[in-house]
Amino acid sequence: MGNRRHILVAAADAHFRQQVLNFLLSEGFQFVDSSADRIETIEKIQNTSYDVVVLEAGTSGPEGLVTAGLLRRLKPGLGIILAIEAKDQGKSCFAGEGEFPFMLKSAFASDLLYLLEIMS
Repeated sequence: MGNRRHILVAAADAHFRQQVLNFLLSEGFQFVDSSADRIETIEKIQNTSYDVVVLEAGTSGPEGLVTAGLLRRLKPGLGIILAIEAKDQGKSCFAGEGEFPFMLKSAFASDLLYLLEIMS
């Protein structure tokens, strides 16, 4: 599928959201979109056929996991990558082999392409 995948970047942090969009476009991904909040993300998932969502976990890791679970129930085949802060990496909700892969927001440029590759 490669660069033809449809990717939604869902992040309340406008700067991070724009950085990821620009990065994906510079890497040749043509079908990228964004959403700024949970409601908009759900609406887009219901109305467009995305392959992957890069979901900012937010300040509350468990809330991000709840949102990821909801998106997975809405679209069972949807790939979901959680974007977390470095300080949250050791939290129990992200420890070990979870249902959703995650990347550090500060290192997304090195992690995102790898995660997209293993999800293809």
